[in-house]
Amino acid sequence: QTLVSQTNSVLADTKAIPDTIETALKKGVRSKVLNRSTTVSPGDTISVRYQTDSGKTPVITVYDPNNVSLIADKPMTNETSDPGDPSISVYSYDVTFDPAWGKGDFTIISSEPDTRSVDSLTITVTPPLADLASLTATVNNVQAGVASTQSSIDKVATNQIATQSAIGNVQTGVASAQTGIANVQTGVAATQTAINNMQNSIAGLSDMSTKLETFTSNLNTIKDNVSSVKAIVGAATDSSKTDSLYGKLAGIGTSVGAMINKWGKYNVSDIMGSLNNVGTYLGTPGDPPQMGTVFGKITDVQNQTGQIPSIAALADQSYGQIRDLRKEMDLNGKSETAYDMMQKVNTSVAELQKSVDSIPKESSDAQLKEIAAAVTATRKALKQTASNAGLKNAVQDQPSTVTLDGLQKQVTELKALVQSVKKSIEGKQEPVVKMWLEKGNQ
Repeated sequence: QTLVSQTNSVLADTKAIPDTIETALKKGVRSKVLNRSTTVSPGDTISVRYQTDSGKTPVITVYDPNNVSLIADKPMTNETSDPGDPSISVYSYDVTFDPAWGKGDFTIISSEPDTRSVDSLTITVTPPLADLASLTATVNNVQAGVASTQSSIDKVATNQIATQSAIGNVQTGVASAQTGIANVQTGVAATQTAINNMQNSIAGLSDMSTKLETFTSNLNTIKDNVSSVKAIVGAATDSSKTDSLYGKLAGIGTSVGAMINKWGKYNVSDIMGSLNNVGTYLGTPGDPPQMGTVFGKITDVQNQTGQIPSIAALADQSYGQIRDLRKEMDLNGKSETAYDMMQKVNTSVAELQKSVDSIPKESSDAQLKEIAAAVTATRKALKQTASNAGLKNAVQDQPSTVTLDGLQKQVTELKALVQSVKKSIEGKQEPVVKMWLEKGNQ
């Protein structure tokens, strides 16, 4: 091209600049959803907050995981204006996640047609963790049943004694005969009370044994889940070639570190290539386990434990930062802004690597605390049952623990104690009956 033709081309491009600026200004202030993606339970309500120009009429739309519209173009309420800039307002809309909607990732889109602004976020709905509260309630019911039965037996014995006393008063003339009858009746009532008390205690102990077997099964499941999670996480020494979460993060760390250290030498193509490598290791939110990415490993952990690990939020943050860095590089190349964004990516990756080690413990803590509470309640009920049977020191209190090994040992100990107390109570039944027969034959 000649110098004249190049000059004419530049002038033609320059004439388009005002139109481009005008189009961008019509979109108003930088519109955005102020909420962060989060996890809720069915029935929860969140207030979606959207920032855009004052005096506008933004609307909200909610889609279920199958992209079916549940709430369509509902107007948002003007919540407040920015005191520093009255041209900016925040609008809100309360979204209640109906249990009938199910679970999964729900997409919420806020938009303002006048400024053509739009932003979205993802809310993940998960069912509340199945806990062992019912087991604790059952154990408490057993204890309450034993206490209630004892109270009923005491009342029966009291009424029986009162009846015998009345009979004795009526038949004063035959005092010696009535005294004998009263002794026999009292013996029958006492024996029956003892037998009923033992039978109720044995039934309660059998129920405790069943619950303890459930505890064992649940603890074994937790142990298996923790082992599976550890295999997914891998070791801190894993290299980028290892198919583990640590391995994938090692690959990301290597690529990010190279971009930081060689920023001055790398051209835009080099940096974009390194970002592509990072994207290969990181993947995309919602990746299935077989994808072999950081997000795939997070999904694998969620499938094993039924809960989303906290590291998922850090991964989402890194994903968004890398996406924004790509945009900046596309628009402005190796700008100062791009370098600052690269530093933020580096910091986020470091936080990801620090958080990995806590995943196995995090995956089991809540369940172990629930089992620990149930085990403590079971020990208390067993101690009361043993005490009612005259076995005062058969069951001792133990310090509470929320570790897997500690709970397994306590459950094993309680199983043995239940069988020991049950055997002692069953051994008392025959002597009690024999003693009554001997007394009745005197």
